[in-house]
Amino acid sequence: MKTKLRAGFVLLALLALLAGCRKTPTPEPTFDLGDIGSRAGSPRERICISCADDSYMRHAGTLYFYSDNLATQTLALGGSSGDVTLATGDLALTAGDLTLAAGDTTLTAGNLVVTAGDATVTAGDLTMTAGDIDLTAGNITAAIGVEHLMFPTVASTSITYTAAAGGTGAAFTVGDGEIWLVHAVFAQITTDFDCTGDDATLVVGDGNDADGFLVLADAELQTSDTEGTGWAAGWQGQVPATQGAYLDAAAGGRAFVYAPSGADETIDWLVDEASGETLSAGAATIYIVYTRIQ
Repeated sequence: MKTKLRAGFVLLALLALLAGCRKTPTPEPTFDLGDIGSRAGSPRERICISCADDSYMRHAGTLYFYSDNLATQTLALGGSSGDVTLATGDLALTAGDLTLAAGDTTLTAGNLVVTAGDATVTAGDLTMTAGDIDLTAGNITAAIGVEHLMFPTVASTSITYTAAAGGTGAAFTVGDGEIWLVHAVFAQITTDFDCTGDDATLVVGDGNDADGFLVLADAELQTSDTEGTGWAAGWQGQVPATQGAYLDAAAGGRAFVYAPSGADETIDWLVDEASGETLSAGAATIYIVYTRIQ
């Protein structure tokens, strides 16, 4: 009897000890998984919600996501190609979030809306067909002097005449192997070319014809001169009287072609004063409008 009582006390002591050491378990988070599951026999990796490790989903075909009861597809993941298809407006990117290699994106009309600064595209990264992009005011900005291929380019060179600096120089350079269609060459007189008798001249051309584009003299080299009533003061090269042979509208000139082979071609300016070099100062900005097609 004493043995049984002793065994009973030992058992009660052990139970008390175990009860004192037991910790209240932390309840596991519960989630309403709804219809998450897998079809019978299909391969399955793990789906994890709020987990510390990576989680995976593997699907043999294309994986589709719907925002409602199979009525509106919002996302499709291609099983082997890795393609992602999004419904319009489902993707918002900030600068640097997306990198595309050539041929990675095909767009149809209306599928891409880009605001200023959101996209940077280098040559060959984006190919578009007619109607793929709609542009609104202010969405394209091109700086003066930035050359474009197959689109018109406007470049400028500012010149200042001083006796020390001399009165000639290269205004623009056509690279060897390039093809330019020159549409117009203008000059804006920004400082009067004053000299004895007002007989200074400013010409723009090249090594084959020094005044092939512009022929300006005397009153035309003043900031107040206009080429016609109501025309902007100081701007020259818009009428046949100031145009060289290359672009003389009266002679039928429409565009002058440059296609240097073997060396660069320069378009040069030259200031001269015919009666004793009394010219002391004068300044102008020369503009060229051209399309590079090669």
